[in-house]
Amino acid sequence: MPGQGSEGSGFKLPYGKTSKPSEPKPEPIDPESKSSFFSGIIELLKRIHAKLGPTERQIFYEISSEISTYGTAQTAALSDDSSSYIRERVFERLGMNAPKINVYNDGPGTWYIRHTHDGNNFSEEFPIFEGEAKSYENIYELRHRAPLATLKYRITEFDLWKQKNVDFKAGRGYIRNQQLAVGNVAPLVAYTTADTHAIFTTIQRNATTGYIKNLDISATLYVWVSEDGIEFGAGGVGLDVEYITVQPLSVFHIDGWSLHTIMIGADANLIDYEVVGG
Repeated sequence: MPGQGSEGSGFKLPYGKTSKPSEPKPEPIDPESKSSFFSGIIELLKRIHAKLGPTERQIFYEISSEISTYGTAQTAALSDDSSSYIRERVFERLGMNAPKINVYNDGPGTWYIRHTHDGNNFSEEFPIFEGEAKSYENIYELRHRAPLATLKYRITEFDLWKQKNVDFKAGRGYIRNQQLAVGNVAPLVAYTTADTHAIFTTIQRNATTGYIKNLDISATLYVWVSEDGIEFGAGGVGLDVEYITVQPLSVFHIDGWSLHTIMIGADANLIDYEVVGG
């Protein structure tokens, strides 16, 4: 037939051109339905995350310990692989970097820490003074040391908060948890064997807040205080009168005082107690 090609289903046009059958155009996507679709996906992911979140990780990095091996303070920084460092292998323990690690120096003395995000490149050694805390992010490993082998420390992924009446001004405080070796029921005799806590020498200022806690279930603490480290008995009254008693399992708060040095005795031997000042 005139005008109809012999091949295909198109129509023959003048000059030998053939038209193609028109293809159906896709229907336009309704913006509202598109938004609704992606919103649904996001909501589903949120629900999955909320359900799996608490069970994604059952292991966390948390340790409370005391320095048993130590490195002496040096002017030159130690090498990364020095045997003086204690190694906190966070990645090895968790199978991942810790998003956040908090470190707390409970003293006595200064604590030195290096950190790394990849296990190869370590930071310079950084001092954490007694009573200070610091937070690190994305931690693969920590390496730390202290000049004193009795320094106590805590490392945790969780945040800690200060107790009431413990305000470490400028980030440095005095913390001691120890045992009185020899006591006596007579305060004057107990004074001769009392423990001396030279707060000013440690933190370079007098303590104006903190507490003295008697951890024993039966003994009484005797406490002598001084604002200058010299005079402990004002007005000539005498050391056998001017002392504070802290009863068993009790706490004496020193808020508002200005304490240079504290002497602590007891009416018995081997008495555990705690002193915190800032």
